[in-house]
Amino acid sequence: MLIAVASGIAAVELVAEWIVRRVIPTDSTVSLIDHTVYFQHLERSREPILVSFSLVGLGHRYDILPQLIVGAAIVALYSVTPWRARSLRLGLALILGGMLSSGMDAVFRSSITDFVGIGSLAVTNLADVSLVSGGILCVFVPILLILAPEKLPWKVFRNRG
Repeated sequence: MLIAVASGIAAVELVAEWIVRRVIPTDSTVSLIDHTVYFQHLERSREPILVSFSLVGLGHRYDILPQLIVGAAIVALYSVTPWRARSLRLGLALILGGMLSSGMDAVFRSSITDFVGIGSLAVTNLADVSLVSGGILCVFVPILLILAPEKLPWKVFRNRG
């Protein structure tokens, strides 16, 4: 499931970015639902956020190294996560898919294409949505399972002893 979800997210993101770059001119907007849901083609440069591994003026090509380290940690965590912890496993797969897509942008392009806008929220891309969704599944669902499992909208399998 990990490889299928992660590679599927990366593939959909890269195809969507390719279509947006060719169909919508930069900095223009196409409204889908009365300016509530819209496509807006924004290009932003890749700025190093936490740690830059740029060496000897090679640019931002080495910013991928922290993503590789975190990606390896996610794969290791996924391999030891019980099969029954589906939300955690899906969350890890979503995070890895978002990281894979962002990493491919870092390696093959010098900018990130943001194109999905909803209401007054920031314009973003599918990789960011995947990262946030995965984080929510990995953090908030386990907290809800501990605090109030009866309030979750799906049946939770747990051992009763």
